[in-house]
Amino acid sequence: MQTLERTIEKVARSLPDMPPPLKKNLFDIMGVQNKETINSKVLAYFLDPNESHGLGTLFFDSLKKLLIEKKEDVLEFSEYSGEFQVSTEDTTYYAEGEDQQLKRIDITIQGEDWCIIIENKLYHTVDNPLKAYWQHAKKNSEHVVGIVLSLKRLKEDECTEDGVIFTNITHKSWLDNIQKNLIIADIDNDTDIIYLREYIKTINTHYQYMKNEPSNNAIVNSFINQKEAIEKIEKNKAEAIKHIDRQIEEVFEAHGYVKDKQWYCHPKNHNLCFFVLSSSEILKTNSMRFAFEVFNDLKKELGDGIKKIHKAIETLDLGADFYFDDKYNKSNMSRIITYRNYDFLHEGTNVKAELEKILNAHFFNTGGIVETTIGLFPMTLAKEFVNKSVE
Repeated sequence: MQTLERTIEKVARSLPDMPPPLKKNLFDIMGVQNKETINSKVLAYFLDPNESHGLGTLFFDSLKKLLIEKKEDVLEFSEYSGEFQVSTEDTTYYAEGEDQQLKRIDITIQGEDWCIIIENKLYHTVDNPLKAYWQHAKKNSEHVVGIVLSLKRLKEDECTEDGVIFTNITHKSWLDNIQKNLIIADIDNDTDIIYLREYIKTINTHYQYMKNEPSNNAIVNSFINQKEAIEKIEKNKAEAIKHIDRQIEEVFEAHGYVKDKQWYCHPKNHNLCFFVLSSSEILKTNSMRFAFEVFNDLKKELGDGIKKIHKAIETLDLGADFYFDDKYNKSNMSRIITYRNYDFLHEGTNVKAELEKILNAHFFNTGGIVETTIGLFPMTLAKEFVNKSVE
């Protein structure tokens, strides 16, 4: 045992610190944080001055400023003015070659005789048909600018295809520019403030993941380097869980209770059960939680009688680890009482002995919770528990 403890301690000491957990934003909660189509639709919404967000051309002006900084010696950006429309998933009908005519441009900003097309990337490499996008945009626009919007800075050759060069702009630089000129007071709709803040949060989360990447890689490498020791620990952990399972089963089987998944059912009516926390959770948290419950027909026949049972149990000397809790109740189940202890095992103790001590002192003893509960059942039910033979 000491050898295993030393192995566990050695592995634990060799593992790098975990990066701090990241707080979830709305995009994380909905599971769309990596969806480029969703990201593009949000950007298109804020790019469009005709939408109700109240930001006007803030997103467009900030993007245009970055383009001017990058390409001022190449393009005359005074041409990129006037009214424009924003769309997503524009199909490249005007590209050369049939195989290139059903591609999709993430975001298109279309002016009278100019067009800005954006390929929006989140974590993926640029393997898109940039030339097809360009050909499609040039069909109706004299002036065209292509942008690869990415988290990381890209080299020019990563944004080039057959002589067509797209300009690389990072999400961070665009958002930094936007926030520099953002005046929250200009936004009348509180909902749009929430949308904007959540979008900024999700982009910042992507950058935080990138920042944490070296730490996470170090953890992965540590697990690989300690593979044999960790396998030994996992094997022993699995055996410990099986051991706890057996101990719990032995305690309830001694009283005739029958196991059914996480429940231990009364031998004379399987609708009266103990629900016990899984052995893996007991081992992980050193806590013991179990509940005494009634199910199905037994619950139905008992009806409001459960209130009488609660009052009777309240007179017993149970202690702070016992409580009444109906938040887990369902249409076919009611909890009679719950036991909860978050500091269950100590040096020299084991699950079987501790669980047996609790059950014998409060549930299976004369005048205890089980006897009190059955004694308050309607006469027909109580008689069934006394006379019905064990199945």
